[in-house]
Amino acid sequence: MDAIWQFVSDNRDMLSWLGGGVVAVAGGVWTVTKFFLKREKPKSVSAVGGVAAGRDIRGSPIIISTTGKQDNGSKA
Repeated sequence: MDAIWQFVSDNRDMLSWLGGGVVAVAGGVWTVTKFFLKREKPKSVSAVGGVAAGRDIRGSPIIISTTGKQDNGSKA
């Protein structure tokens, strides 16, 4: 354990430079993965009498239409 601690103490500058490089590369890979690769379009989900969402629905149009059978306010 003392040998490892001595190595880290002697090479702090180099290790911090390498660590910063690893963080920069990881951030670049995350950016490419998250924003530039095409993802599948979400599948449509329907719910009778309400809105159902599988995940994030920001910016998604919500269209509510009747299905023919009316409830007319009856209690379940």
